[in-house]
Order: sequence, then C-alpha cells, then structure tokens
Amino acid sequence: MNPSTVSLERALDETRTGDIWLFRGHSGPDRAIQSMTNSPVNHVG
Repeated sequence: MNPSTVSLERALDETRTGDIWLFRGHSGPDRAIQSMTNSPVNHVG
C-alpha cells in the first residue's frame, strides 16, 4: 500500500468517532468548505 493512502475499511474505522474534519487548503473545494461552514478550524468535534 502506498504510504499516502489508506484502505476504505481503515478510513471508516478512523472516522467513526463522530468528529468532522475540514480541509484548510487553497483549492476551490477547500475554500468552498471554509465558506459554507464559516469554520476557521481544522477539526470540529
């Protein structure tokens, strides 16, 4: 497995905490997430 990828099963296990992760990059989708959520933080939980 490539070190920058994870299996779907592991990703699901890691996100079962109920936390929401937001990306703070400069791409269009990242900026849209920031604008729509009005959230300056990476992690909301």
